[in-house]
Amino acid sequence: MKGLRIALLIAALVGVALLATSNVWSSDETTTTTTPPQVTSRAATINNMQVGEVLVGDTVVLRIHQAAGGLTPVQRAGVVANRLTNSLAAGNTINNVQVGQLNGQAVLMMGNDLLITADSSEANLNNSTPVGLAVAWQHNLQTAFNPGAVTTTVAGSQETWPAWTNPTTKIVPIIELGTQASLGFAQITGPSERVNQVKAVLQLSAVFEKTARIFAFVPSSELTGLNRVQGVAVTALLQYTLFRL
Repeated sequence: MKGLRIALLIAALVGVALLATSNVWSSDETTTTTTPPQVTSRAATINNMQVGEVLVGDTVVLRIHQAAGGLTPVQRAGVVANRLTNSLAAGNTINNVQVGQLNGQAVLMMGNDLLITADSSEANLNNSTPVGLAVAWQHNLQTAFNPGAVTTTVAGSQETWPAWTNPTTKIVPIIELGTQASLGFAQITGPSERVNQVKAVLQLSAVFEKTARIFAFVPSSELTGLNRVQGVAVTALLQYTLFRL
């Protein structure tokens, strides 16, 4: 009887050990870790011109052709990649990327962090305006971090970024958010069915480090409320005057 009790005890212990091991295996099998794509920069040659490229994973999100601030295009790309990496490490997400204006120039921001200035010479090389170029960079970043589709939540529903087929343009008023004050006019570009939904471009502003005001321009289907029309870019500002700081 003593031997039987010992055998039963050993069997019970083995069963408990197998159960614990099974739970560990199950936990290992169901646990997944999502690693964000790495941000890097590199040199490239386009039309016999050396340019700097910023990549998210294997995707080129922006390309710099011009030297500025004593830096070559490749060096500038390295600076942008470092800024983006540091901003992400500080807790910002791709949803914090926005187009604004700083010292009269279109800029791409992540939260309060400046990523890059879209100057006119760079825009001309891309057959765009500075604001249009910054919007394109913003879209590239969003797409690279969310492969397949860029989504946003608008009025409680999820909407997918549409394909840019048969794009068209339209001129709409710029309205300060929360008011009916017209600040000028904006040109918008995008798929015709989305462009037709836009009634105004709403201006949002924020103060950057207490020294400059950043302006963001959002295509909206309403004149006085923010109801963003996704997939439409602001490509030009017409007769627009900045507020005095």
